[in-house]
Amino acid sequence: MVSQHARCFVSFASRVGFVAGLVALLLGDVPSTGFAPPRRQQSSKQKPLSRVRDEKGTAKHLIAATSKFGRRESLQPGEKRIISLLTDVGKTRDWPSAMHVFSNYLGPRDSIYTAALTAAYRCEQYMEGTKIFRRMYEASVNKSLPTYTMGIKLFAKVNDPDMVRKIWEEALHHGMLDEGFCAARMDAAAEEANITAAVEVLDIMNDRMCSPDTIHFSSAIQAAKKSDKPSYSVAMFLLNTMMKAGLQPDVVTFTNVIGAHRNAPLDKLR
Repeated sequence: MVSQHARCFVSFASRVGFVAGLVALLLGDVPSTGFAPPRRQQSSKQKPLSRVRDEKGTAKHLIAATSKFGRRESLQPGEKRIISLLTDVGKTRDWPSAMHVFSNYLGPRDSIYTAALTAAYRCEQYMEGTKIFRRMYEASVNKSLPTYTMGIKLFAKVNDPDMVRKIWEEALHHGMLDEGFCAARMDAAAEEANITAAVEVLDIMNDRMCSPDTIHFSSAIQAAKKSDKPSYSVAMFLLNTMMKAGLQPDVVTFTNVIGAHRNAPLDKLR
């Protein structure tokens, strides 16, 4: 059952923003009033967490790099061949072959860099992937949203929160945002156990009419769970908010909520 404190927080956050509401909750200064859930499109049938993550992240943006963004860049046959090869070796996790394909590429095509970043991520060569991303800065390669998404995923894996924030802010500065990009940022915030960053993403999504789903809320709850001082109040606020928005929690959501209660008072475990 959601506590009165959490219900008040939901109401306060709906009026002043998730971040301000979070700060008020942590300070214990939450007024009491009614609740209005965030803007939300009708949710679709829930899929397994691993499948949705892949669809919203790696797979989705690789498709964008090889189709939509490839058409925009008017790729030559040889460049399309590089993307195809990087896609294939990424699926088989053959990193040496991926490096053989990409190492001599000196062109400016964002879609080819994105395919290389995706191959590095799939091959679990995260540090090598961050080197490729930094190389884009050195070569002044223009970045697309798929590129920024893969950059966040890679730098999160090597525990570089400063670069994660830089990439996030750079993309927002250019007006780039979608659900997959937000999911990558939420995952990074969860890895950092950064509750404020996770909730800030929900705030931005709500402001820009980019509908958060179960994945986004589960990652935010995971940040609350992984914090040095797990915040059961924030976890319950997030759970209550997503349910009010018509989202169905899954096993991962409830596991994270339970984990956030590990240091909660006994009367909060009912």
